[in-house]
Amino acid sequence: MSPTPVQQEEHPIYLYSNFNFTDVKRELQVLSPPQFQIQDHSQSMSGNLLPPGLRFPTGAIAGQHLLLSGTYLTNTQQSFSIWSLNLSSLVWTRIDTGSVFSSGSWNRGLLLESSNAYLVFGNRDRNLADDYQNRQTNFEHVSIVDLEAFGIYQHPPTTMTQTAQELGLGLLNDPSMADFEILTIDGQRIPVNSTILAARWPYFGALLREQEELDAANLTTESSQSNNECDPGMFSKRTLSLPEPYTVVLAFLQYLYTDHLVTAQQHHSQVLSQLLLLADMYGLDRLRDLATHALHQMLNMSTAAMVYETAALSQQTGLQIRSLKVMIAAKKMLQQQQLKLQQQQAQSQSISAEHAWRSGEIQDDQFASPYGANAPYMSQQQNIHGLFQPTPPPPLSPSSGGPVSPEYNRLSINGSQSTALPHPMVRNRGSLTGTMQPQHWNTEPLTPPPVSPPPPAAVPPKSAPAAKQSFFSFPGSKNKAAQQATSSNLTSSVASIRSNLTGTTAVSNASSNGSSKKIPTFANMGISPLTAQSDAASIRSAKSSGSDNNPEKKKQDEQHKREVMQRLLDGSFGTSMGGSGFGPGGF
Repeated sequence: MSPTPVQQEEHPIYLYSNFNFTDVKRELQVLSPPQFQIQDHSQSMSGNLLPPGLRFPTGAIAGQHLLLSGTYLTNTQQSFSIWSLNLSSLVWTRIDTGSVFSSGSWNRGLLLESSNAYLVFGNRDRNLADDYQNRQTNFEHVSIVDLEAFGIYQHPPTTMTQTAQELGLGLLNDPSMADFEILTIDGQRIPVNSTILAARWPYFGALLREQEELDAANLTTESSQSNNECDPGMFSKRTLSLPEPYTVVLAFLQYLYTDHLVTAQQHHSQVLSQLLLLADMYGLDRLRDLATHALHQMLNMSTAAMVYETAALSQQTGLQIRSLKVMIAAKKMLQQQQLKLQQQQAQSQSISAEHAWRSGEIQDDQFASPYGANAPYMSQQQNIHGLFQPTPPPPLSPSSGGPVSPEYNRLSINGSQSTALPHPMVRNRGSLTGTMQPQHWNTEPLTPPPVSPPPPAAVPPKSAPAAKQSFFSFPGSKNKAAQQATSSNLTSSVASIRSNLTGTTAVSNASSNGSSKKIPTFANMGISPLTAQSDAASIRSAKSSGSDNNPEKKKQDEQHKREVMQRLLDGSFGTSMGGSGFGPGGF
């Protein structure tokens, strides 16, 4: 006997429209019975993503969801799109079908309510844009979308009123109406009515009929023989054993008496899983739909693993896929939370370390020194910084008992105290090896090498002062001996210079006959040019003057010689210093 559905309640009518594809406008109106007054919910719709402007849309109602499908055409994308609107919260969700509808020409969608499937018709080889321009609809191929994997399915209908459900629970709790017993695996007995169980449970009805036929056949025989030939599942004539715990058996009997899952015990996760397995074992479609719907409603991060295992054992593919999605999403969420927690901990540690650094309350064991296993970080940094600072010299400790060398003990800048010379290793301020130990300091007095006394200066011969100071006697000259030697050999130098001038003049005259090269003059030196004739005349006048005893004439000649000598010496200095001849003119 199948349960008779109660009178279906009237459902509202939903009107959805989208227009203005450049700037999509979405409108939703609801016509509620019995007056069918229009209620506008256009501004109440929300969601992370909203459906775009779909061309030739198709709508359907699946459980508590409004399905919307249609062609989505843009300059960059051409596909068939499916969206769902939760009617209880008015939140849009996109049904991600992968890359199935990204190619081909898919045009129409149809809801198959009996299997919670959405059928999409089209052609997988044609171009969607071309078919849209030609207004062509294709039905050569069909794709099936399991909506239950997205939590969209037809809810089990109500078959009994609330009064009937309460009456069934009361009948189960009344032992006076029982003529049969169910024995659980933990040894508890539950009295039941065999007629109700046979009507609601086909397996029990078949087993009961088989037992009644066997009893009728054995009425002419002894009662003892009939008891030995009974079914192994029957301990006595009116007892059935079920290998399930008491809570699961009681929830199963409550379903059989009410055709619903109405008690709190039935909605326990472990009990629901066992009820789904019993429904698959005994072929109870109604119980399978009710248990699946209840597991969908209570699916979360904590129950996803158990629901996935139960769905896999009971061959509920949609529930299995959805529970798997929940586990994947939960794993990603946990990873993100752990990463966020690690970032927060690292940030808090950095803030606390910075605060401790600034306040000077940092502990020694919070940082490991790179230069020592047990040295504090701050003291090690100060030691490194001290290596680059001036190191004070070691104390005075001469090794000998004699007087201290004046080079060993030097006066300080202010002259108030004496300090010892530091070791050369201490002077190297850029070294990271540190200073040497005091026992390795060089404390020997540093005595400068002896300096030989300079030779005594020769006493220059007395001579008359020159009218003009020569190069060898300019102020600041240190070669006094060379100056005296030059003055004493004045006469010999004059004779050699005259001989050179004679040869030079001859060469100059000879060259002037063959070329246009001019003979250098002494006009720029302030004297008349010196030639062979003037030199011979000077010699003759000197001889005549030497024979003459006129002292005035002799004094003038000597004065003239000295002036000529001085000017010639000045010209020789110019040549020796890099000049090109006698005087600025040169050859």
